[in-house]
Amino acid sequence: TAGEFGRRAMQCGENLGRLLSYFGCSSPSDITWSHATNSCARLEKALAAKADVMFLEADVSWGSSGPLKDLAIMAHPPSRSSDLTFESFIKRVMQHNSQTNGRRKGVKLDFKDARFVLNPSS
Repeated sequence: TAGEFGRRAMQCGENLGRLLSYFGCSSPSDITWSHATNSCARLEKALAAKADVMFLEADVSWGSSGPLKDLAIMAHPPSRSSDLTFESFIKRVMQHNSQTNGRRKGVKLDFKDARFVLNPSS
């Protein structure tokens, strides 16, 4: 309904305001990103103290990581293998955010496989 749409739009605006305030930005275009943070090396580079990165963007796919098969990994199709699992990605970012003396990193995930979508009727 129109009322629900308006309420959600206001929530988005409030969240955006908090986000900009947290990172000390005046505009969403001031936010700095690490794009395609889909490997251990790219993740560590983005989390480094000298990195000018506020948000990590990464792709979650289904595939393999070393000997592990058929699991959530960080990769952009058509790639179906990665040295970084989704679980390891999340744990590493959480570890960084809990131990950092500076700003924590935000995360934006692109889920690239329909297996990640829950069936709302179940």
